[in-house]
Amino acid sequence: DRESVLDVCDAALGDKAYYKHDGSLSDGFEIVTHPMTLAAHKALIDWGFTKTISDMGCRSWQAKTCGLHVHVSRSAFIGQRHLALFQFLFLNNKTVMTAIAGRDSDRWATFEGVKRNVIPEMKGKAWRARYEAINVTNENTIELRMFRGTLNHLRVLAILELVDAAFHYTRTMTAKQYAEGASEFDRFANWFMQREEYAHLTKFTTDNLTNSISR
Repeated sequence: DRESVLDVCDAALGDKAYYKHDGSLSDGFEIVTHPMTLAAHKALIDWGFTKTISDMGCRSWQAKTCGLHVHVSRSAFIGQRHLALFQFLFLNNKTVMTAIAGRDSDRWATFEGVKRNVIPEMKGKAWRARYEAINVTNENTIELRMFRGTLNHLRVLAILELVDAAFHYTRTMTAKQYAEGASEFDRFANWFMQREEYAHLTKFTTDNLTNSISR
């Protein structure tokens, strides 16, 4: 029952997260972690709880309306150039990114708006729509909505690492580097695969292409 599920979640998450109603779910709730770094998400949360609640009958990947959303503080970006390049990294690699995300949703996370909001966003005149792969309508955060909901904690960690890696990879990217193909996924992958903090993403990226990772 829901109370037992919440007890398991509370034991693992404590004060690191809270729960809220989500109108897109027919019978469920949304788990929202408080703002924290990638390292904190790994160190402070026992992600094994996701398997426990899955064994108790909870579902996320199988439910068509579940999504996994990742927020990045808008103030963390080094100006509009950084934000634009961050968006372009996802836009220019839609096929790979949607494969990692586990879905390509025109209803909940379309890529169409990304094409229309990147450059205007740099000028403070973004094409505003919420249900985008990268939602820029929030005042304080940039929201990545493309990921399919999952109770596979390895996939959760890989996704968190993907967003963190994309943020740091594009932080120092120059216009010249972008023009020379720095946003191509193989260049990005070569970068994050050399960094220990993205070990889950490295393994997941390889495994996901062969569908050998459990969902």
